[in-house]
Amino acid sequence: MSTNYQARGQILTLIATGTVTAGTPVIYGGSFVIPITSAVSTGTFTAYRAGEFTLTKEAGTAVASGDVAYWDSTNEHVELADAVDNRKIGAFAAAALSSATSCSVALDAVSFGAGNDDIEAKVDIADLASTSNGKGASLSGIEDALGLFTGTTVEAALAEILISYVAKFERTEVTIASGASSGASAADSDWINANIMSCVPTTGASDAIVELVSVDGSGAVTVNCASNQTALVTYTVGGRLA
Repeated sequence: MSTNYQARGQILTLIATGTVTAGTPVIYGGSFVIPITSAVSTGTFTAYRAGEFTLTKEAGTAVASGDVAYWDSTNEHVELADAVDNRKIGAFAAAALSSATSCSVALDAVSFGAGNDDIEAKVDIADLASTSNGKGASLSGIEDALGLFTGTTVEAALAEILISYVAKFERTEVTIASGASSGASAADSDWINANIMSCVPTTGASDAIVELVSVDGSGAVTVNCASNQTALVTYTVGGRLA
């Protein structure tokens, strides 16, 4: 026989952190409780953490006996929705019509921890998969022990990577030397590279990152625009064609 049993543990004696009203639900630390007595800040009060109680219900939603009950702290009512900030507190003890503004709830006598350990209530899985603004990657944090990123979410880190990448590849306006390519072979890309006179970063609409060099069967060497593959200039062994 157990020798360390003390009580059923359904009633707690607590110190109020603010005004507490008998019968009005309170989330105290990590527990959802129903105060038995009222108290002002720093005063002592007793509260139930288990049992069956009549609570305010979300209007417009019908519930069935046995449905999981969640507490919405913002609106101070019980509802069916497993929303991000809601806490699972128990089950509906009886059915209630959508028009009903109160219902019977059997409390679970569970603790949430300092925040809310109900993972399903903390995170809406559909939001994690969403591509909508403020959802998806913006809800997923990153572990960054090396301090490589300023942002703390996947979305913020990806944005930093993109900005860093683009900064390394500024669009450029290219000036190519005119004149004969005397002595160069059609397959010799070194001549084209040696005759690039300037690569000056600009902001004009016609700027292009240039990819050097393509060679066709006729012996022409073409310098192309990387953005749209349009030929900027073509050379042959005898000199510039276009």
